[in-house]
Parts: sequence; C-alpha cells; structure tokens
Amino acid sequence: MDFYENEDKNGIRYSWNVFPSSKLELIQLVVPLGSLYTPLKQTKNLLTVNYNPVSCRVCKSILNPYCQVNYQNKTWICPFCHQGNTLPKGYHSITPTNLPAELFHTYTTLEYKLSRAPPPSVCYLFVIDLCTEPDEFEVMKERLLEAIALIPENAIVGVITFDRNIRVHELTFSQLPKSHIIRGDKRHSTKSIKEMLGLPKIPVVLERKDITNNNKSNSSPYSTIHRVLQKASNCEFVLSTLIEQLQPSYWPVLVGQRPDRAVGNAIHVAETILSSRAGAGRIVALLSGAGTVGPGSIVGFERTHAIRSHHDLLKGNAKYTAPAKKFYHEIAEMASQNSHSIDIFSVALDQIGLFEMISCPRLTGGCICVCESYKHENFKKSLNKLFQPNSSHFDARIQVKTSQNLQYIGCLGNCFSANPQKAKKKPTISLSGTNVGKNLLQKSSQLRISTLTNNQTFAFQFDLVKKKPNQDQNEDNKTQRKQQQQQQQQQQKKQNKTQQQQQQEIGLIQYRTLYQHNGEGWRVRVTTTAHRIVSAQTRLQLIKCGFDQEAAAVIIARESMNKTESAKPKNVVRWLDKNLISFSTKFGTYVQNQPRTFQLEKNFSLFPQFMFNLRKSPLLKIFGYSPDETTFHKHCLFQENVQNSILMFQPMLFQYSMKDVPKPVLLDSSSVQKDCLLLLDTFFVVLIWRGKKIAKWAKLGYQEQEEYKDFKALLQMPIRDSYNLLNDRFPSPRFIQCNQGTSQARLLQSRVNYSQRYTTSNQNIQQLPNLQFENNNENACLTDDVSFQVFMSHLKKFVCQN
Repeated sequence: MDFYENEDKNGIRYSWNVFPSSKLELIQLVVPLGSLYTPLKQTKNLLTVNYNPVSCRVCKSILNPYCQVNYQNKTWICPFCHQGNTLPKGYHSITPTNLPAELFHTYTTLEYKLSRAPPPSVCYLFVIDLCTEPDEFEVMKERLLEAIALIPENAIVGVITFDRNIRVHELTFSQLPKSHIIRGDKRHSTKSIKEMLGLPKIPVVLERKDITNNNKSNSSPYSTIHRVLQKASNCEFVLSTLIEQLQPSYWPVLVGQRPDRAVGNAIHVAETILSSRAGAGRIVALLSGAGTVGPGSIVGFERTHAIRSHHDLLKGNAKYTAPAKKFYHEIAEMASQNSHSIDIFSVALDQIGLFEMISCPRLTGGCICVCESYKHENFKKSLNKLFQPNSSHFDARIQVKTSQNLQYIGCLGNCFSANPQKAKKKPTISLSGTNVGKNLLQKSSQLRISTLTNNQTFAFQFDLVKKKPNQDQNEDNKTQRKQQQQQQQQQQKKQNKTQQQQQQEIGLIQYRTLYQHNGEGWRVRVTTTAHRIVSAQTRLQLIKCGFDQEAAAVIIARESMNKTESAKPKNVVRWLDKNLISFSTKFGTYVQNQPRTFQLEKNFSLFPQFMFNLRKSPLLKIFGYSPDETTFHKHCLFQENVQNSILMFQPMLFQYSMKDVPKPVLLDSSSVQKDCLLLLDTFFVVLIWRGKKIAKWAKLGYQEQEEYKDFKALLQMPIRDSYNLLNDRFPSPRFIQCNQGTSQARLLQSRVNYSQRYTTSNQNIQQLPNLQFENNNENACLTDDVSFQVFMSHLKKFVCQN
C-alpha cells in the first residue's frame, strides 16, 4: 500500500489504513486510529469545478464516488446516513458512461468554486513594539517596509504602536499625523475601547466608496474606523511615511529595570478594532520583549526578578502566568469567532511570553516566528512569506463526517471548535464521548481556522462503533417484511440493504473544507476516503500491511504534546515507554526469554527509533530550554505535515565528502568524521558542520586555488541545498555554519546518537585517566544519555520477559 501516493492525491495519511472491526481490537493495536489531513495541500491532478456541490438533504454530506446512484429514477443514496436523495436537474442527463467529476474514483478530492458573493477584503493590522534598541528599530522599519510592499492592493491595512501606552494611528492625512492614545496600565473592556475610539458596536462592511471618500467619512458615525483602516492602494504613501517617521519609545528606563510594555492591551485594542469591521483579518505583532504593564504581563519591572522558567511552572512559582493565560485565551476566542488570526514575531534574546500567549496563534491558525534579531535573515524571509500570493487563505471551516460504523473523537491541531446550532433532528454524525485536546474540539465535528496555509495539517482521531447484538438478524427480518410492499419501494429497499452491507465492511470518512481562496472567492474542497474493516482476530496480517509508521509516530507525538498540558514531561515519557512495550509485544516476533530473537516487520521497524528520538527531542526534553522555546516547538508540531513533523524529533543528516556523492547518513556519531561536511536539518535549524580537516583546508584558502576547484564545489554543495530548505519552509529556520569543536557544533552533538562511548578500566568513573575510546573512535562522548542500542536491548528484554 503506497501511503505517499495517497498523500500526493488526497493530502491525507492514516495510522491504520485497514480498520479493525471493534473497539477492543482497536485498543489492542495500541496505536490510535487517526489521520493527518492537509486540507489545502497542492495535490497531484487536483480538479476545480465551477459549480456548487450536491449535498445530502439529511446529513449534508457531499456527493462522492462511494454513493449509489439510480440513473433511471435520478436518485442517489447517501453512504453516511443511508437516506435517499433526488439529483438536481443539472444531473438528469448523467449515465454510467457520462458521469460528473465527483462520481469518478480518480477524484476522491475535488474542489468547488461556489457561486457566492465575494467576501470583504482581508485586513492586516500591524502591532509594533516601540521598546526596541535604536539600531534594531531601524532595521525593523526597513524589513517592515519591504513586507508592506507585498500586500495586495485591495487589502485593508492599519498600524498600532505601543510602549507604556497604545497608539492607534490614522492613515488619511500624511502632513498632519494623528493617533488615538489609550492607557496601557489599565484593563479596558471591549465596550469601553469601542467607546473611546468611536467604533461601531456592530461590525460594518467597509465598502470601497466609504474608504476612498475621506471627506464624507468625517461626518459618518463610523468615521474613526474609516480613518484607522484604509485600503492599501489608497494609503501607500501615508503608510510608508508613518513607518519611516516612527521612533523608539521615549519613556526612560532606569538601570536594573525593564521597559514598560503593554503587550496585552495592544493586542486587545487591535482585535477590538478588527471586530468592528466585517471580514477576515490578521494581527501581525512584532514584539521585542515581555509585557510588564497592564493585563497580560508576565514579569515585573525589576530585572532582579527573572522571567518564569520550567522549574517555576512545575513548582507553582509563576504568579503572572495564570491570569495572563486566561486574558490571552479570551482574546483568542474573540478573534477566532470573528475570523481573525494573530501572528506573533518574537524578536528578542530573552522570553517575551509565548507560553502565556500561545492561545492567540493556536486557536486562530496564526504563525509564530522566533529569532534573536531583526537583522537575521530568517525574520526577513518569514515576514515576506506571510504576504506571498496564494500562501494563506482565510475564514476556513472544516467539517468531518463518518459512516455509521465509525465514531469521530476529535482533532489535535491549531484550530478552534465551531459549535453548530442544534438541529431539530438527531444528528447523523457519529461523535465519541472522548475529547482530544482542551481547546480544539468539544463534541463538535466542525472546526474554524481564521488563516489556513497550504501546508497546515490536522490530526483527527476516530473510533469504532460498538455493534448491537442480533443487529444483522433484525435487519434481515425487516427486509423480508419490506418485500411485501410495492415493486418500486422494494427495489429501493434492496438498494438500501446492499448499501448497509457494504458499510459493514467499509468505513467512510469525508472532510469538507470551506474557505476564502486567497481572500477573493469562496471554495469548498471535499476529500472522501474509504477503508476496509476486518477482524483483527482472523485477518491481522491485512491490518499490519496497512500500518503507516511515520503517520503513527506523528499522531503519537501530538498526543504526547497534548498530555504535557496537564502532566509532567517525565510522566509522558513513561507513557510513551509503556505504549512502545505493548506495541512491540503485539507486533514483534520473538522466543520467550530470548531477547536476541526479537524482530519487527519492515513497516514496523522504524517505530521504536521514532519513539527513542521523540523522548530525547526538544519536544519533551525541557532541560536547557525556556518555556517560550518549548511552546514554539509544540506549535510547529501541531502545524506541520508528516515529513516536517518527523524532522522535529528525528532530524535528517546529509554527508558531503570528496570520496562519495552527497547522501543521507545515520543520525549517529559514526557519521561525524573530520574529513567530511554534514548538513543537519532539524526543521527549526539548518546547520552546516565542517570536520576538522575540511575546516583546516578552508582556513588555508585551498578553495581559492584553481587546482582545488573540486574542494570549492564541495564547500558550496551543502550551502546550495540549505538555501532550498530555507526558501521552502515557513517560518524560515535558523541557518548556522560551524566547524568541529566550536560552540555551535553542540547543536549537532545534542541530536546524534552516540553509539561509540567511553569505557573505563576502573569502576570509578571519576578516574578520568582510565577513560578509553571504544574502537579508538575520537567521536565518543561522555554522556548520561542512553544510546539507541542500549534502548533497544532494554526494549527487547522487557518484551521477551512480558
């Protein structure tokens, strides 16, 4: 079974592609039944049609290749609720040889262009931190001007700056700049902010004539919002002039104190302004430090009081954290309900409070970019990619439907639960009583994402429906009684029976994504997948052949991140170890009490390695990482697809040498040689490492000599490959070049597996002269970390003795 082909076609991968037949069998498989779905993936041969989809009158599922169509009566049976539907007039001419695209099995993913009125233009509201060093502030203005030039002309823009106070700038008159000032050290309600700024209580649609006609807007009751939010093409000069004339904060900062930053109030004011306008929007926050003033503050003024660490959070010594998280969560819910996303660019050497602010990008589909300086290239590339055409889509809603033999549990991803209105009839969608995640799904199969990128991926989990006893016998008796009715009804009921029998063997899942395509028109992308349901007792080998170990590892990684919200990382690691032992016991082949006989099949063999690297990755290893860094890593894991997610806990390592062509090598200390170059891709960092011999040759300048042009080409190969990674990824990762033995080389040392270790001739490890290299390998390391070989030996021991 080709999982990659299915991903290229439908943008989806399942942990189990053949489903078990009961809840108990699924529990015994250890790995949950889940999918990783990228709704807007640029799939192969994606077909876009210019008409509205045909939906079921009962459950609203979309017509798909797995529906049973009666070409004579012009009807079709929904495979999800088994109800009959009449085809619209436009479909009355279809025949088995003349089918619409949605009935072809080659188009299990189809996109529809809806005939709806175009949505309002997207609004970009910039929130700029003025408490920045002067040299950094000038670079920030240059980068911001470059990015603003990429904004579409029909987009709406606005600017807010803040330090101790918040300034809402008007964009109507360049010669006399005007701004509204709001205190930042006081908590304001949304109602009071609207009253202070003169904003409408009900969201209004800013029509083109209202925005361009500045003279008439002064007499309008909504004149403030017209002056604050302007069309990009109309205020290009005013906006550029405003940014060029911005100056760093003039508030004095005493020695030993932090600047006054009203971060929480600034984001609250920005969301309040956007909520006064109908339509999608983005809040782009450029932050240079932690909030110290007003609601949302995470630290006090005195620098003697350090920002909270993981140790403080575990001990309950972070007094600012709980109220700040609650404040930002309220803003995030408000933004998500209004189809607004919040993007955070953290540009600072210290923490800015991402741990407390994570609800803002997580619930709205916003992005997070972390860098140390505005001068770094990854900030420039990430900010520019934010405004690239066709890179982001808005106001998305994802709905998941399952057949009656499956239950939908929930979603783990950066999204918000959109609770639909209660229907009069009993819902036909199967929902399980278990909820995954605290803020992602609460007994609802509809999700909202304010901003949806082409690469954004969601993890959905499913369960099997518990069958009722004597269900098949009751259905047969009911069918016999139906045969006594009229001939037309009898034929219809036979079709229903056939459909139900097929549903007992096949599980159907349909994903429907409604979104604003690039802020222009409405589109719906529909993906329908079918899976065989077999008994694990009699056909376990068929289920094993459908196991996707890469997708399963990512689903387990997301579930472990979800558990860290309420459990300590060490307890999550124990949960991983327990599941891995159960998994290996279930699918491994071995002789009792003989660990050397333990083996896993090919499509299971990498799963223990994934779990080993997940245990030691920054996702679960909090030592040496700040809460902000850990939060950033978790956010990216919940955002990315399978390949990028695996890189986060099992990086790729490529080797370049004069002896061989560039090739991927094991993430092991044996691959670290002094006569080669290595390219390490951890998703967050792209690192080029030079061995001692290569670094010495480069220092002597051999690459500048004509007779050593091959050496020059060798030095350029990893740089060229790294640029491809930097240009394709968002947010752009850090790019580092280092030599063996330098301080930055520790990034490579911390991720490789040390299969070569020190040995001692004496049991006292403190006697350093007795330390020796195993196999005379100079890459051996004195470390407390367990190697993969030792990890596997213990795993085999536990499994064979279980």
